[in-house]
Amino acid sequence: MGQPVDAEQRKRFYDRFGAVTALVGLAVSLYSLYVEVMLDKYATNYEPACDVNSLISCSKALHSPFGTGLGLVEHILGAEHFLNQKNALYGVMVYGLMAPLQLADNRRAVSVAFAICVLMNALTVYLMLVLVYLRVICPVCFAIYIINGVLLFVSMKRRRISDFLLSKKRT
Repeated sequence: MGQPVDAEQRKRFYDRFGAVTALVGLAVSLYSLYVEVMLDKYATNYEPACDVNSLISCSKALHSPFGTGLGLVEHILGAEHFLNQKNALYGVMVYGLMAPLQLADNRRAVSVAFAICVLMNALTVYLMLVLVYLRVICPVCFAIYIINGVLLFVSMKRRRISDFLLSKKRT
């Protein structure tokens, strides 16, 4: 009898932990977007805190051709297409969606959050390869990659616990 209570407590923990993690992702994405806007506005007169040297630089990654539309949208849909946005804006939208999804208490929300996390982590692998290609270490990017990995872990846990609780309700 104690196991469902434990599962409920674990579910609440992972729900909250996932929401907080998504909010951290939102904050990092907002900072990244701020850096990009400042770089666009002030060009050489602005040096972001995440630019340490020529190797460790978020501005090199964010202002590369891969920093907008994942480096793909422009080639597929054109430079002026509404989907060709700064990657940080995608992050703001996704993490803004993920926070409430982490707190939603239904199976569909858990499944949607898991699917989004799988896609985000696939994009993480792609963007890590882009950093290798660019030969740059981007602290903001690595923070996002870690957040994506944590969200995937949390989503897997939430999915497993949700399945367990659903099976208990049916019996």
